[in-house]
Amino acid sequence: MPTPSRLTGPYTIKIAGKNMHAFGMLATQIQNLDLTQLEYAVDVYPGEHAGIAHEASFVPRPFVIAGRITADSAADLRTNINALKAFLGTLRGKLFETVAPVQVYVADQTDRYFKAVYRGPFQMANPRRSVGNQYVDFALPMTLLSPFAESPTVTTANPSGSGPSFQVFTLGSAPSWLLLELEGASTNPDFVLTDRALYVDFDYDLVGTEIDGSSNTGTSGAGTPGDQFEPGEYGGRYYQQSTFSTTWSSVVNNEDEQTWVFYLQPQFGMDPGADVFVFQYYVDASNSIYLYWDDSEDEWVVVKVTGGSPDVLNVADTFSAGDNMVLAVSFGPDGMKFYKDGVLKTSNAATTGISGTSGTLYLGDQGATYRPDAKFELLAAAPFQYSNDDVTRLSFAPEQMPGTSVKKSYTGTISANTRVVVDFEKGTAISVNPSTLVHSNVLANFTDSEGLPILSPPKSCLYIPSGETIGGVKTAFRKRYL
Repeated sequence: MPTPSRLTGPYTIKIAGKNMHAFGMLATQIQNLDLTQLEYAVDVYPGEHAGIAHEASFVPRPFVIAGRITADSAADLRTNINALKAFLGTLRGKLFETVAPVQVYVADQTDRYFKAVYRGPFQMANPRRSVGNQYVDFALPMTLLSPFAESPTVTTANPSGSGPSFQVFTLGSAPSWLLLELEGASTNPDFVLTDRALYVDFDYDLVGTEIDGSSNTGTSGAGTPGDQFEPGEYGGRYYQQSTFSTTWSSVVNNEDEQTWVFYLQPQFGMDPGADVFVFQYYVDASNSIYLYWDDSEDEWVVVKVTGGSPDVLNVADTFSAGDNMVLAVSFGPDGMKFYKDGVLKTSNAATTGISGTSGTLYLGDQGATYRPDAKFELLAAAPFQYSNDDVTRLSFAPEQMPGTSVKKSYTGTISANTRVVVDFEKGTAISVNPSTLVHSNVLANFTDSEGLPILSPPKSCLYIPSGETIGGVKTAFRKRYL
């Protein structure tokens, strides 16, 4: 039997389920596994699936697992080497006729593995002696098959089939495919996969894109029309100048967690003479969230009203009229947070959400006291809470603000004893009768041309529209990591 290494900690590398410590490996390193950020499409893919789009452009990459095997004696070292060779032989066969992917775990990351093939052959240097121990340096030639590390376990969720309802999917750092099951008693069911609840690009209009891809046009309050469209440069785009109030009604968002991000240029300084209201998402008198500049205290104030005592954040700041800035507000399982220019400025532990999934978005207020006196370039609302790093990235990448929102519609009725299983990776939709096991291809029942989208990291959301009822919904996906 091989003599295990003296390391007592967890593995540093595991191949096909085998801990390399078992062969006396004392040190390992991986060469040429320097994965870099990839450019991948965030749009939907064609309905006719022709391979894994985000991996098709990836060329299998050779890399090497190198290390050192140690033992107390030459005989033990020989035993360890022979045991390792025998194990490697099971991966490729004696004649290297087996080409089967193996799972390579590295750096004690038990939640993800790389998909690879052992190329072989096993390479080693001449055995040596050091401080009474025998050792040999070795190299295992490998080929990486995918740019992504993948979770060994499937993440599942059973969201509500009655709308309006949200199911937040927490992904890894790379795109993931979804397996969706619609089950029973539904007529022409709709669902939406999205990573935005609302997006507005103030390019001389007030048209926003809603969670289901539909348009929501804002209305302006007091002020002359000429004041509504004053250009202001930021990132090559124009700002919208709002005077007093601009309103979007019936904005749908997640009541449990949200993120709001604004690219804007305030037209006021630190002492405007009155508090200046930036935005408010208002459901009713007991449920809202809003952000304003406190004139007397010289600070930004975020207030979340949830029926009882409001949750409040405030942070002092200095700026001048005309400064470009990105402000972001979020609430959810990580508490309540306020950011400026991608930096977390203040937070608390308040996790209570707002009751109600449909509200009105105000830039400013109806009264002259709260003037939104600011030029807005972009705003985006997400139906989940972003991490600090994700807010930072979004604050410096305006091109990612629009997000992806895809509405899917099934034409026809799903009976009570029937399931429709949609595999987004394979591009298939199969109807199954559990009693008779009769299978039918129903991909054509999804009559839209948007295809089957991929979930965008770090989070995506499955939304069942208002008034929609689906007998049952089940989801599954594997997290992927760059």
